[in-house]
Amino acid sequence: MSRHRRRRREPNRKGTTKPGGPISSPGLHADRLHRRPCLWDVFIHELSKGLTLHCMQAAHHASADTFRFDDDESTRVGWMLARGFEILVAQDWAGQPCEGLGRKLWQLDEPTVVQISENTAYRCFEPLLRKYMEDSRGIYYGWPHPDLTPLVWNLGAMLGGFLLVRGIRGADLYRCLEDPLADHGRYFPDTGRPAGLPEASGDPFRDVQQLGLMIDDSDDGGDLKHKLVHFVRNDPWLFAECAAFVEGELERAAQWRQWVDSGLAVDEATDTFIFRATHLAGKTPIQVLLERRRDISDRQRERLLRWDREIFCGMFVVDGIDLPFLQTRDLRDDQSFTLEATKPGGLANVRVGDLLFSRVAPWDDHWLLSGIQHRFEGAGKKPEFLAKLRHQAGYGPLYRRLDPDDPHMQQAFAMQEAHYQAWMDLFGGEELVLPDGLALGAAMNRFYRYWNDEVIVPDRGLTRSELYRREHGHARPDIQFPLPDHLLKATDTAAVFDRRHGLAFYVGYGLFRSAFADGEAPLTAEQAERVWDYLTAESVDFWLFQRMRDRYPARTEEVFKHILKDQRFQLDRDFDAILGKFKGQAMRQPLRPMITVVDVKTEKTTPGRVLT
Repeated sequence: MSRHRRRRREPNRKGTTKPGGPISSPGLHADRLHRRPCLWDVFIHELSKGLTLHCMQAAHHASADTFRFDDDESTRVGWMLARGFEILVAQDWAGQPCEGLGRKLWQLDEPTVVQISENTAYRCFEPLLRKYMEDSRGIYYGWPHPDLTPLVWNLGAMLGGFLLVRGIRGADLYRCLEDPLADHGRYFPDTGRPAGLPEASGDPFRDVQQLGLMIDDSDDGGDLKHKLVHFVRNDPWLFAECAAFVEGELERAAQWRQWVDSGLAVDEATDTFIFRATHLAGKTPIQVLLERRRDISDRQRERLLRWDREIFCGMFVVDGIDLPFLQTRDLRDDQSFTLEATKPGGLANVRVGDLLFSRVAPWDDHWLLSGIQHRFEGAGKKPEFLAKLRHQAGYGPLYRRLDPDDPHMQQAFAMQEAHYQAWMDLFGGEELVLPDGLALGAAMNRFYRYWNDEVIVPDRGLTRSELYRREHGHARPDIQFPLPDHLLKATDTAAVFDRRHGLAFYVGYGLFRSAFADGEAPLTAEQAERVWDYLTAESVDFWLFQRMRDRYPARTEEVFKHILKDQRFQLDRDFDAILGKFKGQAMRQPLRPMITVVDVKTEKTTPGRVLT
């Protein structure tokens, strides 16, 4: 098998959202800072230049389609690795066996340099390079890799030489370590950044820790949002993933509408990325930032945590205007929301009676508009149109966190439990694996006939078909369960009814399950490919892998070692992080019933998420 895996659909990376730009000059390096540069930035830029040169030289020895970087990409990678080293130092290798190593940068001797360079190579350079290739090229490498492993250790050796020659006492860059917040002496051009530097503490290590993205207690919602945008576009662990996501969003937008304002589209996609799970074990950018900056005040930390938990998209009817505030009602349930615009000029044309579709984030006792607002002029004054939209919102995509006390939700989960019990009574198990889509369709029709014609409704003493005949005077129409054509034509189909998550359909499930259930049998290439496809496909539910882990823990560990091509994988240590990496966005969503009740009294329902 090949040494690495590609995504099934790799986006075209040619375009305006290339992850960053060349950072070969001090000016370009300084432009990526959120503040004015200082002497520490001279140290990091000089390190990035050395790492860049090493990447250029290593490209001549790399195999095709692996770690070959042109000059521009080499400068990006060099900057990324240097900034990754900066973060590692500031974090002091927190929570790792070498915790406390960061402070030793100010106590350099040869043994310390070896320790720092080796740990940086393993803890920083290798995972950063892997993630960069995954994000920018869609390639997942195994471990060890014949090109990556020597490149990483050579980069570590380069770092060691750099520290010994230029970072020890008396060397040309020692003052950058001794007084990191001092003026850079015109090394960088003037960036015009208004943000100043923290006050020197007398401890250079503490000063470097303060140079990360600073969240001040006085920052308002607009300030926080601006800093988060800068963070996702310039953080070494996130910038390439953010750029790839933005480009993918632009491509999707171009498929369904002819006009795309590229600037607004990029801003909207970036705003979406800020609140999404990333490939960093499924953590959101806000979670990553909060882990890094332990010095954020409790008030600002709680505000950011609320953003991460409660942000949602909604359609709002404008009832009153007092800029920067709008008095609105959420179309889905008429709940009142006071919305604040951080840029009030953008809402100058909004009128009472308009509809606004927007992402909104909580801010103390009201909400902030986030991203791009879509305005529908006067639509809120049209009762029939509003009624139609409200009806659709009642069982459409639920953007807002669900209220567990909502009677519709309680009724829907109760009906899901009743469906589950009927399914188990009829089929005797949660999983139904069938040869093709036609057999799956027949099984589903059999289940719903059983549900209507044979299951007695509690407290009524009759089946649903008998109750229907009593109420309407004639038999219930024979309704066939609808399956899409592509599923009807498929082979190796399955229906899985999970008690918690509901009913879902899959293609190729028999092959997928056999990879875990076959015990000691060697994993075939077809099984490995199917498991990999299931893992990387957004449409396949994350809980399938949790089911396999719970049923076949030892085999699951071996399967993951094989498909990840990494014998270091340990189920108890790595499973959740890997699942979060590929399924993190779905795992962030609130648990929803597989059906939505439209009318509580009549138990009228509409299918929800039942197909993947």
